[in-house]
Amino acid sequence: DKFTLRNKPFRIGHDRRDAAGVAGDNQADGLAGYPGALLKQKRLHDGSHYLRQLSKEDRASSDLLKRFHQLLRDYYLEERQLDLGVPSVRYCAGVLAYSARYLGDVIHRATGGTAIGYIHSFVVEQGKNLLMNGHNINETARLLGFDYPHHFTRLFKKVTGITPTDFLGNQRKK
Repeated sequence: DKFTLRNKPFRIGHDRRDAAGVAGDNQADGLAGYPGALLKQKRLHDGSHYLRQLSKEDRASSDLLKRFHQLLRDYYLEERQLDLGVPSVRYCAGVLAYSARYLGDVIHRATGGTAIGYIHSFVVEQGKNLLMNGHNINETARLLGFDYPHHFTRLFKKVTGITPTDFLGNQRKK
């Protein structure tokens, strides 16, 4: 009933399921009993299943995007950033009851960008509003959940192409 193949135990005649309960025939590729083979099978199986699942969710991607955006708004309205910092994809996915990977894929399909890019753009827009309402860069960074003002400045420049100081200068010229 049980034998060893290259020092790896393997049961004959049992339904071969990996830890996630995914059935797979690892003997077909000659890698029976190897943990790597199970992972390979799981990835291949999960990948195609995941794409099917994602295509079923296309109808709901705009709903998820709205919920994601509302979550970001609530996060800042409830001032969670003061304790938790800038929101992460993992945090948002957890609150929305999705995996971070799935949330990222849905956001990518809906917007063409990444979930973290969406968060960063949202944070920068909040920063622009704070700056235009008279807050300085240090206050803005702290209010947005950054530990250090230069982290906010770096993100601001990455997203907009200009520094917050240049942004304020441009706004004063208008």
